[in-house]
Amino acid sequence: MLALSLWPAAAQGAEELHDAARAGDQQRVSELLRSGRAVDEATRYGVTALFFACDRGHLEVVKLLLDAGADPARKDKFYGATPIDWALQNSHLQVAKLLLDRGSPGADQALTVAVRQGHSQLLESALASRQLTREGALEAAELARAEKDEELAASIESRAKTIDTPKTTYTADPAGLKSYVGSYRSDQGATARVWQQEERLHLQLGEQEARALLPLDEGFFEISGMENSRIRFGGRAGTVERVAVQISEETTWFFPHAEEESAADPPSRSVVETARLKPIGPGRNWPSFRGPAASGIGAGSAPPLEWDLETGKNVLWKTPLPGLATSSPIIWGDRIFVTTAISPDTELKTGLYGDVAPVEDLLEHEFVLIALDRERGRELWRKTAFRGKPLVKRHPKASQANSTPATDGRHVVGRGGEDLLHQRGRRSLRRQSRA
Repeated sequence: MLALSLWPAAAQGAEELHDAARAGDQQRVSELLRSGRAVDEATRYGVTALFFACDRGHLEVVKLLLDAGADPARKDKFYGATPIDWALQNSHLQVAKLLLDRGSPGADQALTVAVRQGHSQLLESALASRQLTREGALEAAELARAEKDEELAASIESRAKTIDTPKTTYTADPAGLKSYVGSYRSDQGATARVWQQEERLHLQLGEQEARALLPLDEGFFEISGMENSRIRFGGRAGTVERVAVQISEETTWFFPHAEEESAADPPSRSVVETARLKPIGPGRNWPSFRGPAASGIGAGSAPPLEWDLETGKNVLWKTPLPGLATSSPIIWGDRIFVTTAISPDTELKTGLYGDVAPVEDLLEHEFVLIALDRERGRELWRKTAFRGKPLVKRHPKASQANSTPATDGRHVVGRGGEDLLHQRGRRSLRRQSRA
């Protein structure tokens, strides 16, 4: 079976508003909003026009969108970032100031940036923000002192004393806690284990006593019984790629780590964690993006650390593939499955060049799934899933085949045209592998 849907969840008309905001076209943004276009209409990753305007630093467009009711506290679904994060990352500090003045979260980060860059206006807005936390203010004061600005450090510390630390009212979704479950290791060899018991997470650092984690915000917890302790899980698209454990003034970074099961493991280990901890090995499957349970862990596979296509060093085989694709291959048994989008335009712009205007490639594409022999790279079969014009333009560093397919050993599921859902001749992988 091939069930494909390559198109973003946002309506095609929303792309007009996003493009206008990205280009800083204030008049066009105003026209679209007056025509009834929803100001917070988002892409499938939760990105709205406000994100694009903040990313490019279009101050007047940001004002226009905020006046129309755009939500500055909205988080995207991939990075968990807000519009002010995009503005700060690209040093659009006047935009960041405006967002703070309009009630945006992110005062802690903004204050740190203001201290580093000596931006007095952003500094003033960050210190005045109701979103500023005592912890964030004290960290900024420490930074100011490290930069030999005692007067600024004292001023920020004075503001910190006026901030009450509210008791958290955040309630974590028990079903969502399982994504944090797993074993982690620091670069220095320290270990951390997180498991879920009923509706609460528990943490064990090394051989220390296990402690409950008290939720403060999404991915952010207080460690019970430890004064001035916090743990924050970070990652993209709902995965955990890093964990920061702060105890008093010291922060240790941990990363997902595969371990063998032992009798001492907590009995509450989830299915997700069990999949993470089993070594992948040469004979294991890699059925979707980032592998089993989206862990990104391939323990036991021992891949080569260097290779050379010209000399053939550590290269088992090479197979040319048509079209352009940035999707990852997946593996099941002795088969490798890849997707691609074939069109006359196969240009891919790499490097750091700043301009990310979409590629004008809305010609007819052929969306294809290809099966390869794992040992020799020989093409076993290919199937055209859909033929037609894309509904959206592609990023210059991307393709119309971005999404990695997934398989359960019987079916391959990808993303492409909805017409495919009604296509005839769907066959299981077992039947196709005999073709």
